[in-house]
Amino acid sequence: MNQRTCTVHESALDEFAHQIAKEWEACIQRTGLVVSLSGEMGAGKTTFVRALSGYWGLANEVCSPSYVLQNIYANDRIRIHHWDVYRAAELPGELTQPVLPGELWLIEWADLFGLAGGGDDIRVRFLFNESSTEDRVIEIW
Repeated sequence: MNQRTCTVHESALDEFAHQIAKEWEACIQRTGLVVSLSGEMGAGKTTFVRALSGYWGLANEVCSPSYVLQNIYANDRIRIHHWDVYRAAELPGELTQPVLPGELWLIEWADLFGLAGGGDDIRVRFLFNESSTEDRVIEIW
């Protein structure tokens, strides 16, 4: 398992997320990609989704899907499915469907349903940095 850990300051999150988006773009276009996001409340999951979506010009559309479970942001380059399953009583059936080429599924709280770590999926965990309230430790594998 290839894992990397980064400490990212809030002011550098957009640049960091855009670099990650560039790394993932070929896979997204070829086969689609599922990314499991985990971390405590307020650790930066939705903020990361907004920063990542900005790479494709969709940052202004991003808001937390906490109560609706899923938001979709799309343009002619990508279709992003942004999930927040924290309040879901059971796994939404749509999450059992295959991801399609050109789609990026970002699933907050995926670990609650054991979705983290299947196949070629990517896991991203956000941790509070004990030495700085403006930094986040981000683990990607």
